[in-house]
Amino acid sequence: MNSRYWTLAKRSPPPWPDETTFALKEALAPTPDPGQALTRAIYVSLDPYQWGYKRCGEEPEGTPCHARTVSQVVECWIDGLAPRDFVFSTRATCLE
Repeated sequence: MNSRYWTLAKRSPPPWPDETTFALKEALAPTPDPGQALTRAIYVSLDPYQWGYKRCGEEPEGTPCHARTVSQVVECWIDGLAPRDFVFSTRATCLE
């Protein structure tokens, strides 16, 4: 299964994002380890504070963008979660 994700495309980002600031990448979806889940993002929130975080150089170029998400579980190794469950995550990496 492939996943798509957004990355910061260039260093240093401009004061305001434009169409060249981010790049859409594709890769094989990771296989979750015990205690992890693979989810599909339904809703992604890239909060305004994150732009300042990116401009400070905290995220290396090419790293998947961190975001808050509402996602649906695809594969899971966490007790109490099952495929098709919906979850809210504050530590997600945006995989589409």
